[in-house]
Amino acid sequence: MDRDQLTNSPVIKTIDFNSARDFLEVLRRSNPLWKGKTDIDNRWVFRGQGDAKWKLQPSAFRPQERGKKTLRDKYIALLQRQYRNSNTDWLKWVGLQAEAPQGVTAAEWQDRVGKTAIQALAHAKVVRDFVLLADSAGHRVRHPKILWHLEDDQGSSLNKLFNGTTKMHPLFAIAQHHGVPTGLLDWTYNPLVAAYFAAEKPQGKEIAVWALNLDIVVKPDIYLRRLTVPPQKIPFLDAQEGLFVWCPQAYLIHLREGCFPTLESMVELSAQDLKLDMLPGPFLYKLTLPTSEAIDILRLLWREKVSPAHLMPTFDNITRALEMQIELSPDLYGLRDLFIN
Repeated sequence: MDRDQLTNSPVIKTIDFNSARDFLEVLRRSNPLWKGKTDIDNRWVFRGQGDAKWKLQPSAFRPQERGKKTLRDKYIALLQRQYRNSNTDWLKWVGLQAEAPQGVTAAEWQDRVGKTAIQALAHAKVVRDFVLLADSAGHRVRHPKILWHLEDDQGSSLNKLFNGTTKMHPLFAIAQHHGVPTGLLDWTYNPLVAAYFAAEKPQGKEIAVWALNLDIVVKPDIYLRRLTVPPQKIPFLDAQEGLFVWCPQAYLIHLREGCFPTLESMVELSAQDLKLDMLPGPFLYKLTLPTSEAIDILRLLWREKVSPAHLMPTFDNITRALEMQIELSPDLYGLRDLFIN
């Protein structure tokens, strides 16, 4: 470890590294940092990100990049056009009982609720359409109740998603693993898997692996909830030891604050409801490493059998792994000049 914690928060701490080997040594599940209440308990999950500056925010809630529109952004645009001239009672539609904040007129409040509701509606509709099209293509999937009657403003299931009173169905996870932006954030029980995804496509000056203590996901779970998918539903998820974390109040927070929450902020709020002397923090770590070390991370992980072939076990990814093998060891094949030039 090259530098000590950079922050003094009892809830969230950052640790910087300069060496790929030191980075992975701390990330091993046997490291005392991840010890639970007993010697064999481990309550930590991990997430790798190619840029240490990125916030912990689900794909459906990230700000739109200039010149780029996700599938959900396109659904939002379609719904905005569809309901532009309607007199929809959005307050009734989403089952919101809260009155307009002080200084906000009823019309302004209705408009604000409508804009947030359309984002929730787009979130659910794109997953529903994914399920319907998948079913028509022969992928037999169960259609959850939350995706029925989304546009029935007299008794819509949309209010459950909007108000965070429903469970997130595994189909949202299936859709996300196949490119649909959702409100779920991917994590893994295996820290080496997180390290791989951080190092695979580095984007900034530093990569990062985040570590979250699941003890922070407690009842009442108004800030954070966990979603696990039954085995054999998503083969890649099984190989990656994956799970998801999500915020049930994301739309209510957006309505109140004008932006979607980050997981960091939800961890802070959850910690306020806990007695830290009973469950001492930190609950969230960010481990960073210079991007220049990413290639060494991949080399070391290859020896641990952490590669595209193992994490995404299809024949196509086995071919991809063979290409990676050559790139990671060009001297072995006398090809260094090929990669340098």
